[in-house]
Amino acid sequence: MGYVLPLRLGALKKLFENSLVRHSILFIGAEILSKALPFLLLPVLTRFFSLADYGLVATFLAFQNIMAVLTGLSSHGAVNVAYFRMGKEYLPPYIASVMGVLSLSLGISILLATAIFPWLAPRLGLGWGWLATGVVMSAAQFVTQINLVLWQCERRPLPFVIYQLAQTFVGVGLTILLVVIFRWGWRGQLASLAFSSFLFAALSLVILWRRGYLQARPNARDMKDAVRFGAPLIPHSLSGWVLTGIDRFFLTSMVGASATGLYAAGFQIGMILGVAATAFNRAWMPYLFEKLAGDDAAAKIRIVRITYIYFGAILVGVGLLAVFAPVVAGIILGPRFTGATVYIFWFGLAFAFNGMYFMVVNQLLYVKKTHVLATITFCIGFLHIGLTYGLIKIRGPLGASQAVAISFALQFLLVWIASARACPLPWNLLKQYATELE
Repeated sequence: MGYVLPLRLGALKKLFENSLVRHSILFIGAEILSKALPFLLLPVLTRFFSLADYGLVATFLAFQNIMAVLTGLSSHGAVNVAYFRMGKEYLPPYIASVMGVLSLSLGISILLATAIFPWLAPRLGLGWGWLATGVVMSAAQFVTQINLVLWQCERRPLPFVIYQLAQTFVGVGLTILLVVIFRWGWRGQLASLAFSSFLFAALSLVILWRRGYLQARPNARDMKDAVRFGAPLIPHSLSGWVLTGIDRFFLTSMVGASATGLYAAGFQIGMILGVAATAFNRAWMPYLFEKLAGDDAAAKIRIVRITYIYFGAILVGVGLLAVFAPVVAGIILGPRFTGATVYIFWFGLAFAFNGMYFMVVNQLLYVKKTHVLATITFCIGFLHIGLTYGLIKIRGPLGASQAVAISFALQFLLVWIASARACPLPWNLLKQYATELE
């Protein structure tokens, strides 16, 4: 018995010396904290907002997210791949070129928003000022994302964590000030989100400049490469928006803003699993790319083993969420929003499938098969539009959450099949283990 404790402590120490485990803990901790603070705002917002107010905020965020798809043309993802394929010394002109793509696409996005404003405004209940703010916010978030991506690639989770938490604290603090003290209502929350986005985009530009990443001129070759990487991802990104954004538009127009508010509150609780999955992926992606670049058979087995363990863990998480979240949500959301608990299981299941999708999609990105990914996700997005509309007609708002779960499950399975073909890994490990047990 005396030997057991030292052995366990030694194994635990070895586990925490592993860079993937250590970085995962930091990234997951930061992601949880950055999302926990807005989550802790829910008891405030649901008591200071009406159902319609909360629905209006959710609709604005859905609009802002779709503009983020067009602003920058998803080219920030090319920085991640370029870091490992080109080397750090070649990045400054490449990043400058990505910023050039951002500037051009931002102008096009503003023109597009202006053109559709007369049709869109009465359906969203938002004026031109808020729509323009949403477009510029998408560009600001793009700039911040480049800064965070570089820290992620450099395996520097500490500045990543500090920066992410600082932005969250600013946003939450301003929300409390403007909503609770000055009583600006839903406008106060949107103003706080906009201000924090602009402030930290400016800080990101300063940091990128001081680190030498912007001290170069853009060039046509790198701009074309970034667009060639990002443009095929636009259908993919649009599909991602459709899976988590089109439901707000349908619910607002078909049922009403109050139904959207209730639905969005349930989404916030179910997103707990999504937060953990996104955080783990921040640590997983550079680890995966590094191991794939090494072309080591043992490393590929390790990748598959970790992936299967992850699948099991996140499905257990769905069960725990289904059991405990409704009880906690009833306390957090308050009496006006208690109806949101019916959506929690379906959103938890959806985000579990989305987390499993993260574990297989990165292989497609590594081998630059973005056109394959775009084809799959575009088809899923197109299917989801019809599925969401039909299930809302049949089952009401609950049908929208069920449509999200079904679509995420299909997307995960199809991307896994495509990933296994494009970037072969020993996925038959489970079959080998079963044979050995027999």
